[in-house]
Amino acid sequence: MSLNITVLDQSPTFLYYPGREGASSSSWQSTWSGSPDSSYDSSHFQTNIPQEAQGTSSHVTSLFGATVQLDFIGTAVSVYGQGTAGAYTTTLDGGNADSGTPSGSMLATYGGLSDAKHTIMLKVTQAQPLSLSYATFTVRSDVAPTSVVNSTEIAVESGATNSFFSTFGSGFNNQRSDNGYTRIDTQTSGDQFSFSCSNTSALFIYGTTNYDHQTYSVELDPPAGTSQGARTFNGTSKWFVLNNLLFWEAGLDETKTYQVKLTNLIDGKYTDLHSAVMMRLPVHAEVSASSPQSSSTGSPFVSASHSVGKTVGIAVGVVVPLIAIIICAFILQLRYNRKKKARILEEIDPPYPKDTPLADSATPLSHIPHPNVHPNGSHQGSYGTLFQQSWCSAEQLCHRPGARGTSHPEFSAQPVAAGSTSSSAAESSSRLAIHAAPQSSGRKPEKDPVASTPTPRQEADAGRVPTDDTLVEAVPPSYDPAWAN
Repeated sequence: MSLNITVLDQSPTFLYYPGREGASSSSWQSTWSGSPDSSYDSSHFQTNIPQEAQGTSSHVTSLFGATVQLDFIGTAVSVYGQGTAGAYTTTLDGGNADSGTPSGSMLATYGGLSDAKHTIMLKVTQAQPLSLSYATFTVRSDVAPTSVVNSTEIAVESGATNSFFSTFGSGFNNQRSDNGYTRIDTQTSGDQFSFSCSNTSALFIYGTTNYDHQTYSVELDPPAGTSQGARTFNGTSKWFVLNNLLFWEAGLDETKTYQVKLTNLIDGKYTDLHSAVMMRLPVHAEVSASSPQSSSTGSPFVSASHSVGKTVGIAVGVVVPLIAIIICAFILQLRYNRKKKARILEEIDPPYPKDTPLADSATPLSHIPHPNVHPNGSHQGSYGTLFQQSWCSAEQLCHRPGARGTSHPEFSAQPVAAGSTSSSAAESSSRLAIHAAPQSSGRKPEKDPVASTPTPRQEADAGRVPTDDTLVEAVPPSYDPAWAN
């Protein structure tokens, strides 16, 4: 079964804008069907206590833009009164405004809500009368009324202040009583009532509202439910309403102890306290998927534990695939970057053929042909000059243009004996850079296999190579025949 709580329009916990008491054309105005305005004493010689037994109360306005809102903890809410279809809107938790569609005395209803803080607001959108009588909200949908335990503390008993309550300030009076309704009141700003409560699921504070009452604040420590700090309310009322609900909070934890402070905020205006009611509810029952869900409005309800579990399951189901997609995308991007970098390095520095070892390899370099050897046995040099194939000795380096670790970007295939100092070699370095492997001091280089070949013929220039079979190789004009020895 569902446990519902009803809050009358007279409760200061309804927040009216632009005001809770005034002319209905410019504000909200309180009325009682059993007490017509003609019976109201504006001089206040009479107490103006309405005859509740002869009718119901309501707040009425026809002011365009006027609003009223209520904060609550619960899984459903319904608002009752009288209104014209399309002349007002209702909004839940700041969402989209729904056009007013009254059904009898029901102005709006919302069900299937999470067990959390909610705010419902009604707004006048046409200059048509809108009246609010009360609101009913569902605290729990799995509680039997017989399982609810209420504990009530009365502020004044037998003319003495109940020790359950403490007062801080100098303006308190505990001798107030109207129609047997006792209370403690104060007219001093800053005066404070306080008490503590535990084993409490919902708290209700009762007192009076009247024309000479004004604003007060209520604070819970630790904060709970909708009371996340001091909340301010207005106790002004045209009628002298006894046993009015000054404050309530349904989001309390039964395992905690709360300090409650009620403070008068306006000097010369009254704030009073009649009683505090502490309601204790049983522990939340687990709601299984197969068990039926009760509803007072026809909408489905779920307990807080079921709602949270469903929310967590949805979150996990969404987050895990998202993380997997991000990781896969990162790995693919990393592979793409590596391949792109390898292509760039290959374009800048082409690798040696697979069958040709690098110069800095530990493999002996004796009789390793230059990698850029023409298929017919000749070599295409950096400057377009055609040379025959040459061979490197074990102590000489074979290089190629742009090889790593070299001090110059261009190398020929023609080896040079160590120790040569010919000036012609220096002159040719601008065209073909010729390098020999460094030799240690005092060591005589081994005989190069090239030296055993026939003596080359000196050419006038490095032009076209003759096809004479006796010609072994063509060399530049600066070549020194003594190098062959």
